[in-house]
Amino acid sequence: MYRNGNFALFTLGSLAAAISTSQVHAQEQGFVQDRSLTLNTRQWYSHEIGHKATYFKLQTPDGVRQLRDRTAWLAGFKLDFVSGFTDGPVKLGLDLSTFSAVALERSRIAAAGGSNRLLVNPDGDVVDDWSKLGIAALKFKVADTLLKVGRQQVRTPMMSYTDTRTLPSSFNGVSLESHDIEGLTIKSGYFDKGSPRTGAGSQDLTPTYGSPLVTSDFNAYAGADYVSSAGWRSSAYVSRFDDIWD
Repeated sequence: MYRNGNFALFTLGSLAAAISTSQVHAQEQGFVQDRSLTLNTRQWYSHEIGHKATYFKLQTPDGVRQLRDRTAWLAGFKLDFVSGFTDGPVKLGLDLSTFSAVALERSRIAAAGGSNRLLVNPDGDVVDDWSKLGIAALKFKVADTLLKVGRQQVRTPMMSYTDTRTLPSSFNGVSLESHDIEGLTIKSGYFDKGSPRTGAGSQDLTPTYGSPLVTSDFNAYAGADYVSSAGWRSSAYVSRFDDIWD
């Protein structure tokens, strides 16, 4: 349970199960030989209770109705295909993922206008289900440096996808990660669109915990993480979230 001032949130932890069609390879074998197909299923349930002056708003033919409770219950399905790499000095690979969500709670009253957990249409009716191509990226590998182009997920101190709803978010752009120097990981990226945790398609980039009205044309970053032989760790990054922060 999460409680903050006028707001309480009850969340049932996600349940996940995965199946894979590939074995673990000690060394790269090839584009087809190293492929994997993984199905991940998850259920998300949340019950929000408004306190004091906090209400959830439902649009009705008679106007806006204020409600104290709001519930979201969904099932999510994520099918991930990850290829190996072709032979040659520049190796080629492919990442593909399809995301789907099905609303298990479809009552207009329970949904109370929707949220970033459960989609509703402008009339307040729950969207029964939605799907999208969550990841679609070409991979280019030279030695131990990997370049990805397309819709993908990244984790850095400056920009990271979130996986705290029925399905995770992703971004459209280019990223590079290099491990060619022992102990040193170099990362950089440029992204101009995001695919949100809830909903299909792409949208302008926004701060995760900021107003959705604040948007940016791009987010670019570069940095490195270093681990010494003695175990010391250090990191340095720079980024520009256009029109929002440096």
